[in-house]
Amino acid sequence: MTMESLQVVRRRIRDGDPLRRRLILLTIATAAIGTLLGFMAYLSHSIGDDPEQASAGLWKHVLGAASDALALLVFETAGDAPESITFSIARLLTSVASVGGVLLFAWDRIAQSWWATTVSLLSDHTVVIGIGKRGRALLRTISPDEPLVLIDRSDDIWPVATRSSRTYAIVGDAKNAETLVNANVANARTVLILGGDDDENLAIRRAVMDQTTRSRRQRTRIIVRIDNPSLARSLNAERRFTDPDTRHRVVAFNEDRLAVLRMFESHVMGELAELRGLRRQHLVVVGHTGFALEAMEHFVRLSPYKDFSDFGIPRIDMLSANPDATRRRLAAMRPAMLAKSCIHADSGTVEWSADESSDAPALVDLHIWPIDEQSNLPEAARLRQIEPGPAPSVTAILVSAEDDSHAVATALRLRSLKRSENRWSAPIFVRAQNDVAVSFVQQPPTRALADRIIPVGLIQEIASLDEYVEVRDAQARQFHEAWHRATDKIQDRGARSTLADWQDLPNTVKARNRRAVDHLPSKLYSAGNVILPGALTANRDVFALEQEQIDALAMLEHQAWETDLRLDGWRQARVRNDATRHHDLLGTPYSALPPAIRHHDNEQLQAAAAFVLAKGTARPTIVRETRIAVIGHIEVSEASKRRLIQEIPDVLNAFGRRGETIEFVSILTPLAPGADTIGSEVLIEALETRDIPYRLIVVEAQPRHAMLHFALECVPQGGIWSLYGPPRTADIVEDLRAVANYQDGLAPFLKSGSSTTVDLQQPGVTLDTWMSDKTMRADALRRVNAYLVQRADVIVGLVRDLRDPGGDGGTREALNWAKEGVPKEFDHYGAEWMRRRKPEIRTITPVDDS
Repeated sequence: MTMESLQVVRRRIRDGDPLRRRLILLTIATAAIGTLLGFMAYLSHSIGDDPEQASAGLWKHVLGAASDALALLVFETAGDAPESITFSIARLLTSVASVGGVLLFAWDRIAQSWWATTVSLLSDHTVVIGIGKRGRALLRTISPDEPLVLIDRSDDIWPVATRSSRTYAIVGDAKNAETLVNANVANARTVLILGGDDDENLAIRRAVMDQTTRSRRQRTRIIVRIDNPSLARSLNAERRFTDPDTRHRVVAFNEDRLAVLRMFESHVMGELAELRGLRRQHLVVVGHTGFALEAMEHFVRLSPYKDFSDFGIPRIDMLSANPDATRRRLAAMRPAMLAKSCIHADSGTVEWSADESSDAPALVDLHIWPIDEQSNLPEAARLRQIEPGPAPSVTAILVSAEDDSHAVATALRLRSLKRSENRWSAPIFVRAQNDVAVSFVQQPPTRALADRIIPVGLIQEIASLDEYVEVRDAQARQFHEAWHRATDKIQDRGARSTLADWQDLPNTVKARNRRAVDHLPSKLYSAGNVILPGALTANRDVFALEQEQIDALAMLEHQAWETDLRLDGWRQARVRNDATRHHDLLGTPYSALPPAIRHHDNEQLQAAAAFVLAKGTARPTIVRETRIAVIGHIEVSEASKRRLIQEIPDVLNAFGRRGETIEFVSILTPLAPGADTIGSEVLIEALETRDIPYRLIVVEAQPRHAMLHFALECVPQGGIWSLYGPPRTADIVEDLRAVANYQDGLAPFLKSGSSTTVDLQQPGVTLDTWMSDKTMRADALRRVNAYLVQRADVIVGLVRDLRDPGGDGGTREALNWAKEGVPKEFDHYGAEWMRRRKPEIRTITPVDDS
């Protein structure tokens, strides 16, 4: 081990350390002053006071004095030493400088040798190769107490290594065996290869494996960054790459893929579609990037799991500066996504399929639209083409670009455009890596989903890839073991390979278990659960449903399995052949599947339930949702308010009398002034008293200006606006800020951070058209009633007489629909198989103050 190649240093001796830097500067300054004084003394001694002698041999004397001064510095003496105060000071300073230089040199050598020995004795440490912005972000996720060795070609590594006394830095080429030996890679627990070049990272991976093969460790985990998503996917499916022997576990990770998984973990698209009040999932993608393509594929994989599966396949509209290049890239990556696709151009629309001969059903309704490359922003007419109405359809918008500033600027301009057009009223997810760019995204004070810009893929969110890869792999293994326990081990076709222990499973089966974990949030949502922050845990059977619902969910399980296989390139065939990716059950309707296969889908649900079952007394994060709708008249007297305060809490008591446990409540309400607002406030107070988690879902189908306008017309003088009294000013409709903050400002008690809005407004409607079109207003209010009736378990209504049908869109109509059913033309808001029962109706009769 040579000292020249080993650049291991500790904090107090590295180049960037303030103490060492000051000592070096002080030593240099002392030597320079001493040498200068010695030079002056020798020169004065040599020349003397004779001017002729000075002019005759000046250069000779100068060179001689310089030579004597150098000797003074090095040997602290010289031949004919002049006797003067200048020389005495020079001798002292040069002595100090000489000793200081020797000590600094020895300090470096001793420290290098000491810390080289320390690194060679490390075990179970982490080695990080490549300290770019991703590597720096990752270091923030690793405990300072954990031994860490950093390798990089650049000297910029030294400041990074100041994080702790247990962090060591090596400047060198990681493909060089000597560099890896100096980093003690052979005894490392984890090696992270984070360079920016895929080929070089793979070469480093081979060099690391050569070192770890000679190790006495049983297994070393090697995580390799691969920017090409197709290459990363192929490598992870290849056993020779991922696990060539028992000493390695290699994972190729793609940053875009990791960011997408994190995004869909936090934002379940099925639930988001419901909160948007949609019949189906509809994703708009702006920008042609690897992240966008990964998000599109994951969106399609998860699409079977939602309450809206009986409304057809999901739709994706992608806006790209080069539609043809986008199509070619999709054809190379995932041709199955192009089974039903259209490319729109100025010259017309061209339908295109990756395989004209295939009779496989389409997985997605894909539309690719041209977009200006400079602005990266669609025209207003494009918004109208993609969402023509009359019902809103866009679930979410995804914006990405090659750099953060471009993506954030596009998201901000797009939000302004869709506001002015009153279309695409959906949240914008923007791919951004740095906090600096995201800081420019000013979130509006309202909690309306349509106004939100949600950053995804931040480096700090995806930097802990070591932990994420480990946790995800452990979860997949636990899921496989849970399935292993749940299954009856029927030896159906192809099941033999899936019944093996985890370490013996084929990589394709391991990948399916990882996807089963990825699917779990959407699957849980489809079964009527809400997921709170934290690890997935439950204290009950999360799929304790009626048999009809279990069968329907098992059918979705089969659809998701088929979607995964088709996206992975499998085709339908009469005989199964795993080598050629042909499967005889692809395209088979669920009802026609053999009983053993349908039993297998049910076992998957059992495995999911067993996987999330909490041990001990941990507070569960998977909770059963109870939906309570609160509606009623706008006119509320003081006596009616007291009745609401008295009777609404009894709605919760009724569940206890029936022996039902309330785990989580979603309050559904239009939140109009009067009974809606007062009732919601009372219910929230009761929930908080009982420590029951909740969220407020405000269902809107009209502009807020219009709602407040009609409310002010109906509220009598002295009437109750909310639990806290009448409105502060009759000019609230003119106060734009009050209108924009209606949900936050009108009722101060409604402070739940999880409150949000279901937007049922017709796209493109303005306040003027709304106020002038009575039929449009009635239809919008009836859409709200349909949503409440089809999504609620209990409807609480302040209403006088149910025998009076009332007007279209009124409270009486909603309660009558709850008894008799929603008319077909408004039956849009829930899959039939997931409706557990008709909503329970609780009416509260208004009371006059007189």
